[in-house]
Amino acid sequence: MSATNDLIDGLLDALHNKDSHVRSSICYVLGNIGERAATSEVIDGLLNAVHDTDSYVRRSACDALAKMGEKAATDHVINALLNAIYDKDSDVRCNAWEAIVKMQGKGATNVSTVGLLDALQDKDSGVRLRACQILGNMGTKAATKEVIGGLQHAFLDEYSCVKSYACEAVGKMGEKAATNDVIICLLNALQDKESFVRRSACNALGNMDVKAQTSDVIICLLKTLGDEDVFVRSDACEALVKIDGKVVTNELINGLMNALRDEQPFVRSGACKTLAKIGAKATSNTLIESLLNAIQDEDLSVRCCAIEAIGNMG
Repeated sequence: MSATNDLIDGLLDALHNKDSHVRSSICYVLGNIGERAATSEVIDGLLNAVHDTDSYVRRSACDALAKMGEKAATDHVINALLNAIYDKDSDVRCNAWEAIVKMQGKGATNVSTVGLLDALQDKDSGVRLRACQILGNMGTKAATKEVIGGLQHAFLDEYSCVKSYACEAVGKMGEKAATNDVIICLLNALQDKESFVRRSACNALGNMDVKAQTSDVIICLLKTLGDEDVFVRSDACEALVKIDGKVVTNELINGLMNALRDEQPFVRSGACKTLAKIGAKATSNTLIESLLNAIQDEDLSVRCCAIEAIGNMG
């Protein structure tokens, strides 16, 4: 332990080296040591390095703080990193957000939405992406009118990854974010050229609870059951699973029956799960026949879900 302490003391002294390459490398080494180096002196030294005149040092300091674990996930450190989001260097801004994301995972909760709203407008796509991710991690606590409006704007971002994280963010905010405008944005995202954006939109709609249980949403999700991407089809099924049975239409039943014939077993099982949740409201001879066929499916999960669906139809 003494040798480690001596090493850390030496590294702290080197943070004041006149050569910026040395200072940047020291931050990198401290980050690699991680939680073992997370003394108050080291954290203070790295916080000072966040304000270094050299952008590479500032980037490395943010990275190192991200690796310090719970001891660095304090309001004091978060506030310093929030100041770094206004750095003139886009990589520093991005690394600062990356550090905040990791600290949220370690229990940090006191993150201001003011800086995040600014970050949603940042010229660097990586910063905008991280802002969406952090707002999603904050969940319902961040679901203010201003934040939801900012995320709606992010749905129109030129970068697909930003759009995807914006969908995920409103999904994690659940019913609080389920305004008519947000739902319209998510329905538009179901038509996005990128499959991962369409998947995020499906998942978000599934988390919107009762406010998303409209015929328009159901119809769009049903159309998505025919998506060219199997994972999108599966996520559309999962979204429909979360329907509590208030909106049961012929289109819904027919769409689910088509999904029972999908080439992928997890899409077929998802259709069965949805039908199981709808229960008696979906009963028809044609549907029962389709579910009886599903009991003979080669996939165990499909067979089990089909049996459950038939049982719930009473």
